[in-house]
Amino acid sequence: MIILCSHSMMRRGTISVPTLSWSKNNSPAERRVLRRVGNLFVAFKVEHWYYEIINTLHKLFVTSVLVFCYPGEYMQYAIGIAMVYLFLLITMRIQPYVISILSNLQMYTLVILIISLFYGMMKSINDFSVRVRKAAPCMIVVRYFIHACAVFSSSLSHCA
Repeated sequence: MIILCSHSMMRRGTISVPTLSWSKNNSPAERRVLRRVGNLFVAFKVEHWYYEIINTLHKLFVTSVLVFCYPGEYMQYAIGIAMVYLFLLITMRIQPYVISILSNLQMYTLVILIISLFYGMMKSINDFSVRVRKAAPCMIVVRYFIHACAVFSSSLSHCA
């Protein structure tokens, strides 16, 4: 039933996500589950159904947990950049979305988040009283930030 409905919507041009079949049986339980939570994973490839859970945990970490890690120090930004960078690499590696434009949008969003955190970190260590020893971990993050920008730009050139 879902597949028939989606095929008719695609013919009319009202749906842009290709239809996916989750199982061969069209049981009432499956229809009920898809009706309740299907919108959470309809944009993802079937083999990457778990990506929304990872994405939610990533957002939870960046918005809630990171607040308690080294509050007010540059290391808070460094940890945030490292976590977002890791998530960017995961997203670039698995390309979880059915439509590649959504994957690119997710990667753009993560790069903007890295740039924002990087700016905050540079602003927090701009104080001349910061000793070189305290700034050393920051330089490691700068190196990975430059690497992330290079990897991201090269992946975009392959997508085009």
